[in-house]
Amino acid sequence: MFRSFTSSIDNTEADIKNQLSHKIRVFSGKKDAGIGPQSSVGDSDAAFVSFVKLLCMALLCLGKKLYAWAIFFLIRATTWLLSLINKVPTPSTNSERVSACKTDPKPPETIQNAKNDTDLSVSDLCQSTPVKKQKNLPKVKLNDRKTSNITAFANAISGQDPFMISPSKDHKDYGTFFYHNESPASINTGKKENSLKSVTESLNINDEQYLPKSNIYQDKNDRQLKRAQEIKNNLLHFYNMPADKNWSTIQTPSFTRSSERLKDLEWIKDDDVDYLHNLESTELFKEYKKIMEERLNVQRISRLKKLKEKAKVKPLNEDQLSMVENWWDDAYSSTAIINKFNIGITYRDMFTLSDRKWLNDNVIDFYMCLINERAKKDSSLPTMHVFSTYFFTTLYKRGYQGVRKWAKRAKVDVTTVDYVFVPINIHSSHWALGLVNNKEHAFQYFDSLFGTGGDILDNLQSYMIEETKRLYGESMNGIDYSRYEVNPEMPCPTQQNGFDCGVFTCTMAEYLSRNMPLLFSQEDMPLIRRRMAYEIGTGKLLQH
Repeated sequence: MFRSFTSSIDNTEADIKNQLSHKIRVFSGKKDAGIGPQSSVGDSDAAFVSFVKLLCMALLCLGKKLYAWAIFFLIRATTWLLSLINKVPTPSTNSERVSACKTDPKPPETIQNAKNDTDLSVSDLCQSTPVKKQKNLPKVKLNDRKTSNITAFANAISGQDPFMISPSKDHKDYGTFFYHNESPASINTGKKENSLKSVTESLNINDEQYLPKSNIYQDKNDRQLKRAQEIKNNLLHFYNMPADKNWSTIQTPSFTRSSERLKDLEWIKDDDVDYLHNLESTELFKEYKKIMEERLNVQRISRLKKLKEKAKVKPLNEDQLSMVENWWDDAYSSTAIINKFNIGITYRDMFTLSDRKWLNDNVIDFYMCLINERAKKDSSLPTMHVFSTYFFTTLYKRGYQGVRKWAKRAKVDVTTVDYVFVPINIHSSHWALGLVNNKEHAFQYFDSLFGTGGDILDNLQSYMIEETKRLYGESMNGIDYSRYEVNPEMPCPTQQNGFDCGVFTCTMAEYLSRNMPLLFSQEDMPLIRRRMAYEIGTGKLLQH
């Protein structure tokens, strides 16, 4: 292919050369003949353009020829490199335990004659090529016993020792051979009882510095040799590929990156990304995060559904409803229905729980006391204390001194309970709920008419500071109310009229005392009013 390519280039080059010489002669002939300018201007221009085209073609042909020569030298260099690689012998495997002792090129007879030389050195016996004796190398003076050992060593080298390994074809290029350092267990010792166990024992030399050292091929050298062999095989595989095979079907060499390294990390696609320090930027992590968010949303929705079912207001039965209706029939009677917590509930008070009526302070105080009583009896509920409807009014008008003994008379430490509920009457026309949340370290205000309670919470904070100082002194038992979070607009259900604020306030306190979300609405107010009436009339809260 290369010859045909170069021959085509040569033919093209010759053709262009002939055309160029012809054009030059024509152009020169016209100029020498003295042809007039009017008749030769057009011909001269055409000849010049043709000359330029031929010159460009000649340069293109020269470039192709240089490219062909570059390919020729590259192929020759590659062929020479392969010839050198093929001459490299195959190294020994690591499975063979070899020794480093080198044989003497002198024939065994020469060693046999060395018996009489008592100044023979050990290095002379282990030389692979004849070298001059080194002056600084100490010699071993052998006696008669060691002379016989030398004879045995010579016999072993000549092939009489069954424990010696004869030189192999793979080792002859190195000018040496190797022998096992220990006797194989598979040799039958009964066949040759006088065989030597090893050359080292036969010599019986105590100075180990003159003996050849074993294991010269360490693990590092073995890995390097194995690597070199892999590279050689890959190069041979690359250049000896059949002509009918396509380049896309060439097997990836083992010394390059392969997919085996990523068989457990298929999601890694870009090696330029540092996945260890940029894990959140990976597509897999983003997908995992999205799945986890969806899972949390599903769990949250499921939990809310369960809580809603649990917090759903249950209706009264017919007997309970008939009892409430009887209490509401006598709306203007001052007869007491129940007396508890030093509070008497009359028919007139009970009638305020009917539809479209405002709750009075007796009903709210009594219901709050029922919530407080349930919390004291049930240890699974949060601890709490409830102040009466007059507490905040007195605190707002007279300050801390006006309510200084309220908690003391109730025998409660407001700093240790989880919740402190404070029903608040705003301008005698609206009810709201203030909460000292010691459990979450917050002052919270709940208003069903979107009201804000910043000033109210400031007063409650001042009360808690003064009450703590009264109980624990200036140390305040380590409590810092300035670190409490102040939430003057807590999210809560809202009323759609102007008369259900008292019912909303009592219901919010009842739900919060059970750590239940405020999952009720304006639609539940008729049913909640009847439940409250029955619970107040019987003096006990119903089970939810």
